[in-house]
Amino acid sequence: MKVFSAQGFVGLTVVIVLVLSTNISGSISSERLLNIGGIFPINGTGGWQGGQACQPAAMLALEDVNAKVDLLPGYKLNLAWNDSLCEPGLGAAVMYDLLYNPPMKLMLLGGCSTVCTTIGEAAKMWNLVVLSYGSSSPALSDRKRFPTFFRTHPSATVHNPTRIKLMQKFGWSRVAILQQAEEVFISGRLYARKRFAVVEAITPSPVPCVLGQRVVA
Repeated sequence: MKVFSAQGFVGLTVVIVLVLSTNISGSISSERLLNIGGIFPINGTGGWQGGQACQPAAMLALEDVNAKVDLLPGYKLNLAWNDSLCEPGLGAAVMYDLLYNPPMKLMLLGGCSTVCTTIGEAAKMWNLVVLSYGSSSPALSDRKRFPTFFRTHPSATVHNPTRIKLMQKFGWSRVAILQQAEEVFISGRLYARKRFAVVEAITPSPVPCVLGQRVVA
């Protein structure tokens, strides 16, 4: 389960301030209200519903920024948001709705790796910054593919060294991993094999499956 920690809360506030401070143009400077688009996975039956906690936290972050007159003097932040259900198709529809309906949005907040993969890849077409509070997919670290995507949540690859050490500690030569065939999980396995050269996939499959893996180092 992902938790929106105090560090993530502070990081979100700082990044919002930095992004907005560097993107206020002459056409926007005459307006006192700066609008941010938010895409939160709140409802739905599958995926990650972390937006139930992250959306209130984002609102608290905006309240903190607005309460400090020395951060963005003369401006106030506003968050317009909608629910993605952690579904990429709906997330894309929410993004287009936010972008093509007034007021103009300076940036987007996104959560849920599958949704952020979709909106992060599209956002570069508008040179639009997407800041994620809860995406762990290793694929999102690809700067060529996602040049305007940033996140306060670490990539899932941070767990790979620990997983590998655990296997080596107990002398395991074969490991079975149950995972969905989604990029958020597959990219982490491929990254581990490429970066650490210790995990070799034996029986990959394009459908949700059990993967037999061998520790080779």
